[in-house]
Amino acid sequence: LPKSALTCAAYSGSTHLVKKLIQAGANLGPPEYMGSHALAIAVRYGHSEMINLLLDHKVSVNHPLPGSEAPFPNLLCGLLQHAPSDPEQLRILESLISCGVPLDGVDHMGNDALMIAVSKRNFDAARCLLEHGAGITQINNSGFNAFQIALHALENAISGVRENTTTANNTLIAAIQTIRVFLNAQPEHR
Repeated sequence: LPKSALTCAAYSGSTHLVKKLIQAGANLGPPEYMGSHALAIAVRYGHSEMINLLLDHKVSVNHPLPGSEAPFPNLLCGLLQHAPSDPEQLRILESLISCGVPLDGVDHMGNDALMIAVSKRNFDAARCLLEHGAGITQINNSGFNAFQIALHALENAISGVRENTTTANNTLIAAIQTIRVFLNAQPEHR
C-alpha cells in the first residue's frame, strides 16, 4: 500500500485532498512507493486534473528512481498508455516534456513514448514527441522501432480506407502526416 497520505490521495483520485495536502506542506519530492510518487500515480490512473495540479505546484520530476539513473523513465509511456487521446492529454504531454521528463524512457516491453503513441494511433502525440526531439532508433523487445510501428499503422489505415468512412479517411490522413514528420525529423534523431 502507498506510504503517505499524498500517495493514498493520488491512488484514490481525490484531487481535492491532494490540493489540501499540498497546501499543508506535503512533500512533492522523491519517489515514495515502489519508485512512484503522486505524479506517477496520477499519470498511471489518468487523473488529468490532479496531474495539472501537481505540475502547477512544480512537483519534482528530476529525482532518479531507485535503481535508475533517469528520473521517471517511463512517465510519458504511462500517460500515453493509460490516458485518453485528447487535447488535454496533449497539453499534459507538453507540460511533462517541458518539466524535463525524459523522452527516451521505456516500458516493460521496451516501447518508448513514441512507439506507444504510434501504436495507439495517437498521431498528435507522436508529432509532439518528434517535434521535441524524440529519437526513432530505439528498438523494442519485439525488434521494431517507432518508424516501423508507424508504417504498420499506415498500412492498417490504408486497409481501413476501403470502408470509405470519415473516421478511416481521417486516420489515414493523420498516419500520413506522422510519416511526414518522421521523414522530416532532424538527422540526429533518426
